Amino acid sequence: MTDTATTEAAVQQAVGDVVHTIVKGLRAVQLYLPNNPMYEQAKQKIVESFRAAWQVTQEIELEVTDTEIRWQGQPMSSQPEETEQIARLLFEDGMRELRFLEGVEEEEILKFLLVLTRVRTLPPDAEDDLMTLLWDEDFMYVRYEVIELGDEEGDNIGPATSSPPNAGKVREEVAQELAEAEQSSEEFTSIETSDSTLYELQPDEVAYLNQEIEREYDIDLRANVLAILFDIFEVQTGHDVRHELISILEGFLPHLLAARDFDSVIYLLREARIVRGRAKDLVVDQGERLGSLPKLLLEPDKFGQLLEAVELRESSANEAELERLFGALPTNTFETALEWLPRLKMERTRDLLEDALLQMAIAQPELVKSALTSNSEDVVPMAVRFTQTLGLPLFVPNLGALLVHEDHELRSQVVTALEVIGTLDAFKELVKALDDGVRDIRIAVVRILSERKYQGAFDQVYARVVGGEIKDADLTEKKAFFEAYGVLSGPDGVSHLVPMLLPRGFMKRKEDPEIRACAAMALGKIGTPDAVAVLEQAARDKDPLVRNAIKQAIQEVK
Repeated sequence: MTDTATTEAAVQQAVGDVVHTIVKGLRAVQLYLPNNPMYEQAKQKIVESFRAAWQVTQEIELEVTDTEIRWQGQPMSSQPEETEQIARLLFEDGMRELRFLEGVEEEEILKFLLVLTRVRTLPPDAEDDLMTLLWDEDFMYVRYEVIELGDEEGDNIGPATSSPPNAGKVREEVAQELAEAEQSSEEFTSIETSDSTLYELQPDEVAYLNQEIEREYDIDLRANVLAILFDIFEVQTGHDVRHELISILEGFLPHLLAARDFDSVIYLLREARIVRGRAKDLVVDQGERLGSLPKLLLEPDKFGQLLEAVELRESSANEAELERLFGALPTNTFETALEWLPRLKMERTRDLLEDALLQMAIAQPELVKSALTSNSEDVVPMAVRFTQTLGLPLFVPNLGALLVHEDHELRSQVVTALEVIGTLDAFKELVKALDDGVRDIRIAVVRILSERKYQGAFDQVYARVVGGEIKDADLTEKKAFFEAYGVLSGPDGVSHLVPMLLPRGFMKRKEDPEIRACAAMALGKIGTPDAVAVLEQAARDKDPLVRNAIKQAIQEVK
C-alpha cells in the first residue's frame, strides 16, 4: 500500500470516529444536564476524537444527504442508522456541506450540538430555523454550505403525464370480439397462439403492478394479525372468546421473540396495556392475564433470548428500532435488564439499553433502591452506578448497608456514590468506612470528609491522630488523616500537634520523621499565627522529609 493510500485510510478512520462521537454526543446533550457525568464523558470523547483527527488532517469536510453523512463519497458509519437522524435534520434545512476546522473542539462543537438539539424542539410555526440559529452563533471553526429549498432537481416533480386505460372501454372491446367470434363459429385458440398485442400492458401499468406487488410483500402480517386479534377482543365481550384470544396472545409472544420481530413485540405489549384500560365489560381475571403478558420477558431465558437476538442483529438492526424496543420494556423488567447489562458485548446495544434503564430510573427511583438490595452479583454494582448518576438522597440507607459488602471494588463505588449525593446522612454513612479494611478506601473517605469539612468525623480522626492509632499506617494514609485533623480541629488542634513536631522532655525525644512531617502538614491546614510560629520554630529540623513538609505547609498558609 502506498503512503498516500495509507494516509487517506488514516484520515477516513479519524473522520469516521469524529462522526460517531458527534452522534453519541448529540444523544448525551439531549438526555443529560451539563453537570451529569455522562454529559461530561460524551463531551470529552468528542474533544479526543477531534484532536486525534488533527494529527492526520487540518480540515474535516463532510457531505450531507438525506440519509447519510459522507466523506469523499464514503458513508462515515458502518451503521447508517446512526447518522440518519442528524443527516436528515441538516438536509431538510438545506445544508449540503459541513466543514470543521482545527480548534472547533474547544467550544464550538458543543454549541453546534446544542443548536441541533434546539432545532428539534422548535414548533412548526417558529420563525427560527437551523440556518438562523447557526448564523446567530457566528461560528469561526464550523463552515457550511446551504441551498434554497426547491432549487434542487426533483423538488417539483409533477404528476405522471400518462394515465391507465379505461377499464370499461377494455371490457366492451373484449365482449365485442367474443361476440364476433361466436357469430363466425370460430374456435377459440390458446393464448399462446393468439395475438397479444391488443392486450399488452402499458409501461405505467407495469410499474403500478410492480409497486403493488412490492407493497403486498412488505406488509407486516404479524402486526396485522395482532391488530385483528385485539379488534376482536374489544368487539366480542364473550368470556370464552376473550380467554381464547388471550391464550393466543400468550403463545404469540414467545414466537415473536424467537423470530426477532422486535416491533411486533413492542406493539403487542403496548396494545395489551391500551386494550386493558379501554375494553368494555372486562372481567378481573381477563385484565390480570393481559397485564401479565410483559412478565414473560421477566423469565431470564426469554429476556436473554431477546437480548441475544438483538446482538445477533447488531450489524443490521435499526437504532430507532432498538430504542423503541428498550423504551417499551415494563418497569418490572428493570432488575433483569440490569443483570444482563454487563454481559452485553456490543457497545451500541449496551448504551441503548443503559439509556432506556436510566430513563426508567429517573421516572421511578424506587426501582434503583430496590435493586440495591438484590442478591444478584451483577445487579447491585449496576444499581450503584445508577445512584452515582441520579445522586438522590433516597439511596443513602441502602448504600450505607453496602459499605460492609465483601467486594472491596463495590465498596469503593459506594463511597463515590455517597460523595456525589453529598448530604449529611451520606457523610454519616461515610464515617463508618473510616474503619474499612482496605487502605485506599480509608484514604478516599477521610479526604472526602476533610474536603467537605464534616465535623461528624472529628472523633474518629482524633482517635487516630492524637490517640496514636495511625502510627502503623503508611505515609500516604498518615498524611491524609493528619491533614483532615488540621481541617476539622481548627486552632484547638495546635496544642496536640506541637509535641509531635518539636522535641520534648529532658532527653529531647522526637517522634519518627513521618509523624513530624504529617504534623507539619496538619499545622499548615490550621494556618493560624500560632500554627505558623510552631512551623517556623521547627524549620531547621535535620530530617529532609520534615523540612520539606514544613516548607510546603508555610507556603500553603501564605
